[in-house]
Amino acid sequence: MRAVRNVAIIMLIAAPVAFIPAGTTAAAVAGRVLFILFGVVMVLFAGRFYLEHRTEIFSLGDRDRLLAYSAIGAIVVALAGRPTWIGSGAGTVAFVALLVFAVLALIGVFQRWRAY
Repeated sequence: MRAVRNVAIIMLIAAPVAFIPAGTTAAAVAGRVLFILFGVVMVLFAGRFYLEHRTEIFSLGDRDRLLAYSAIGAIVVALAGRPTWIGSGAGTVAFVALLVFAVLALIGVFQRWRAY
């Protein structure tokens, strides 16, 4: 019964896209609005995290702090340029490599922070 309800909800949400003229445009607008809201929530989360952990961040040391800030910046650049990068095979490889190296850098900084 629960599965039937979930399928009905999905069909109700998908119906305007399929049957209303310019439904795909409305869906694209809704998707972009959700992406913008996600970005705003991430910025607010990052600001709150910085305020709560400022002392710990400054105790990391210059090298680890630079590595963490660079990795976060690389993730932001990769996500901002994603539509352009994904258009080609080499761009996709570069996009994935940038994200992987940034995440690995953040994991390394986190492990060194936890070692203290």
